[in-house]
This record gives sequence, structure tokens and C-alpha cells, in this order.
Amino acid sequence: MDKFYGRIVFETAVQIDNPNNLVLFLNSIEFQKPELLRLDFATIRTSVSKDPDGKCTLTVNCFDLDYDTYKVDYERLGLEPDGFTYDYFKSISNDSLKLTDISAECIDNIDDSKEIPLKLRNIRLYFDHHSGDKYLDFEKYATEECKNSIQNCIREEL
Repeated sequence: MDKFYGRIVFETAVQIDNPNNLVLFLNSIEFQKPELLRLDFATIRTSVSKDPDGKCTLTVNCFDLDYDTYKVDYERLGLEPDGFTYDYFKSISNDSLKLTDISAECIDNIDDSKEIPLKLRNIRLYFDHHSGDKYLDFEKYATEECKNSIQNCIREEL
């Protein structure tokens, strides 16, 4: 079985005085092909770096798919817990696949929980495959609606 994790890279749309104050919440990632496929991860690790222009880059690593959150949906799609493989995601990665939503929120934890707008740079799934690490890039599948409706996020070409 392939083990996989997600990596999403955001950039703040505004300058940040203290990157250590940022807190990011990630709820789910949604794909449509034509069935809805939602991913919810139990473990989220975020690193923040300040860019020379004063904005920040947030790299979010998502581990441990929480199968039970969307178990009913997965069963309807015929996906067992070990079905989230490189080959599965590669097989659905074509023109009919759409990244429809990333539900995320970034706040400044010190400044009255002020919401920080984000831009999506990239989203990938990485696989610990028996023949070596592989990844699939899903940013190109983001719909216009997703680009403009990610909760608290603004997507622009960087």
C-alpha cells in the first residue's frame, strides 16, 4: 500500500509583522470527478517563513487521512482505507478532475484573531511508493470558483 500525504503552499496576501503569530486551520480538500471526493487529514503541520517583501509563505503538510470523516462517501465510491494510492490518484488525474474547494483559515493569533487572506501557490499529494517517492500536482485542476471561494483564501497566479 502507498502511504500518502498532502502539501499545500500558501502565501499571505498582506505583509505580516510577526510570522510566529500566524495560526492556520485546514478543514478539508475537495475534488470533483464527477463524484465528490473530500480529504480530511488528522495531522496538520505548518511551517511559516517570512519573504523579503514582508509577506509569508505557509507550507502545510497534511498526514494521516481521517477515513472515518467521509467514510460513507468513500464507501459509495468503492474506496477502502488502502485505496488511496498513487495509481488511484493518477487514474483520476485528467481533464475531468476538478479541485473545487480548500477549506482553510489563517489568523493572527495575537491581533484579535485577525483573519489573514492567503493566495494558493501549490497543492500536491506525495506517495511513499515501493519504487521511490512520487507526487502528483493538483494545483492545475483548481476551478475558477475554487480559486475565488477558498474560505479566507484568494488564489492568484504568482
